[in-house]
Amino acid sequence: MQVVSRFQNLALWFNAHKFVIILPFALLVFGVLFLSFTDNTCAQGNCPVGTHGECTLLPSGKIKCYCEGSGSGGGGGSGQTPTPGSGGGGNNNQTVDVTVGASCVYMPGGPTGFGNLNVMITTGRCKEDYYNIWIWYMDVCDWRTGACNVKMPVFIVSCAQGCKKQVNEPGETPCTEFRFSGTSLECNLNWITRARATIPPIQTLYSPYPRGLNRDPMAFIATGLTTQDWQCSRAIDGWDPLTWSENEDFADFHFCLRWRQVAPPAPQESRDSDYGGYDPAPAWADWNWDERSWGNPKQSSAMGPIVNHIYETSSADDDKGYGYDRKPRNGTDNRPSYQVRVTTYWIVEWNMRWKVRHCRPDPDENPNNTCKGQSKMIEYWIAHEDGPHGLDLRHPDIGNAHYWTSSNSILTPDGRKMDVLPVPVIEVQGIQPK
Repeated sequence: MQVVSRFQNLALWFNAHKFVIILPFALLVFGVLFLSFTDNTCAQGNCPVGTHGECTLLPSGKIKCYCEGSGSGGGGGSGQTPTPGSGGGGNNNQTVDVTVGASCVYMPGGPTGFGNLNVMITTGRCKEDYYNIWIWYMDVCDWRTGACNVKMPVFIVSCAQGCKKQVNEPGETPCTEFRFSGTSLECNLNWITRARATIPPIQTLYSPYPRGLNRDPMAFIATGLTTQDWQCSRAIDGWDPLTWSENEDFADFHFCLRWRQVAPPAPQESRDSDYGGYDPAPAWADWNWDERSWGNPKQSSAMGPIVNHIYETSSADDDKGYGYDRKPRNGTDNRPSYQVRVTTYWIVEWNMRWKVRHCRPDPDENPNNTCKGQSKMIEYWIAHEDGPHGLDLRHPDIGNAHYWTSSNSILTPDGRKMDVLPVPVIEVQGIQPK
């Protein structure tokens, strides 16, 4: 089984200029999760279009899917393009276990802005809420022919009523010094240790991919809401974080920071801060379309992960090289591209963890077993944790204007980390009479 991550296969196809329109045995499912935590990785498995079976949202926030279909690709007969919901079939069926990160979002009525190419495959419970898992079939197009015959499945998790909000109340940190760059925060703990966290990039997608057509609607996606893994200090033994002093009965102390992406009405915890009142994020994502002077709208504020836009003009120069702004050639296949800026919103949280040594009598009364100088005792350690807590970036030692901050860091569909999303748009070509 091949592990597929962040459109890696797509990038290889297009960069090698060997993209071929799909045959019934050619399409492998590219595991891309629409709503993720930190890693949009298909754990294992390749599933044919239309063969997705049972999916479950796990308590850990992962989505676990089983898909059954033909080992040779499934879906459709010879010479046919697979269609959504067509199902697998054939002989030599196999079950593939796919586990990817997931997060619920409130989308009543299911995913919107995708057109009609979405299929609900299962339902279940998301914490106290009901969820639906959908597959949206994203168009993938061929540069040479303009045909968009490839349908790439993208998993979507939709909550029926809106999942329970994650709120971590603000708390005073043991940090004695902060260093804040706008997208990175470092906490210095009295020179004993330090921790630093930088806002991670979010996965962005657009369809049709890898290029749009002028005057045709395009769907754009900012995945999330992402919660970063804890970024922790080095381990310290012999330090008591409760009294902030040396103590040999304490071990494995870590101080950790992480960034969590938020959207309105979050962050609710800003209501309880000592440094200001309720301060909701402006949007799920703000999109600056890098439009021509005559193109509108210039920007959009999206209250959900999906937004649509229509470009009136291609991203290429005109024939004489003037009249249009020259767009950088940093799109797929080095095409001139609109430089779409995606702004997302983040809060920072902190956490401490450590272990404390305890002693208990040795039932065998072995004098060689000692604990804290006592014989016939067995040593054991109990783990403790303080957090997670919110951290208001309006803290005087940080000095930000808001509880939250913003970032333009993204991953493009072909896996590049950038601060803009290159979007090539070509002109619609009319059919010339013979």
